[in-house]
Amino acid sequence: MFRFAIRELLTFTLAAGLAVGWWIDHRTIAGRAKLWQSRAGRIADLLGDDGWAITWSETTTSESVTLKTPNGVKHLFRGR
Repeated sequence: MFRFAIRELLTFTLAAGLAVGWWIDHRTIAGRAKLWQSRAGRIADLLGDDGWAITWSETTTSESVTLKTPNGVKHLFRGR
């Protein structure tokens, strides 16, 4: 039969708590990202109907959005 000391039980509790905390945080961030992505897509659709051209590019470290107005002026926005 296994015998555990208080130290092992506290270590296990700490590891389980960290794992659950990370999972909850990750799930929250992913949900927010999906919400903003859908909102941005809707805005892009509405602006596209008015003649704007919107191009998005994503890498693992940054994001950029290029807007082209109906009269041909380009604007570049970069994020982290």
